[in-house]
Amino acid sequence: MFGRKKTGPPEAVPEMARNPFDGLRRQALGTSAETAGFSPAPTGRVVYGAVMDWTLDRGLATLFGLEDGTGSLYLSSGGGVIGGGFHEPVRQAVRAFIVAFEPFVRTMTADADGEMPTARLHGPSSSNR
Repeated sequence: MFGRKKTGPPEAVPEMARNPFDGLRRQALGTSAETAGFSPAPTGRVVYGAVMDWTLDRGLATLFGLEDGTGSLYLSSGGGVIGGGFHEPVRQAVRAFIVAFEPFVRTMTADADGEMPTARLHGPSSSNR
């Protein structure tokens, strides 16, 4: 009926449970036309999905979208948005995002290792003015 609270070390929480960013990003980068359900890509185009990383002051953001309007935003600091494609404005924005890559496909090279960007390339200067 009543008892003392058990004491002891807290149970370890797996890293994936705390912040699934790395796993979700790897999954996005590894998505093929077949695993996304496209055979092989939308008619007349090459791009069926897109991944874009950008550095932030406190980590990395990864945007992932597929031809069907599925879109997700993952934050390395934790959190993000999954399932935005249930909303028509999001589906339209994701499709526009993907189509925007099409003209550049021939100039792109494969990212052999999928490593995360580490340096902040643009943004405010750290110097005082």
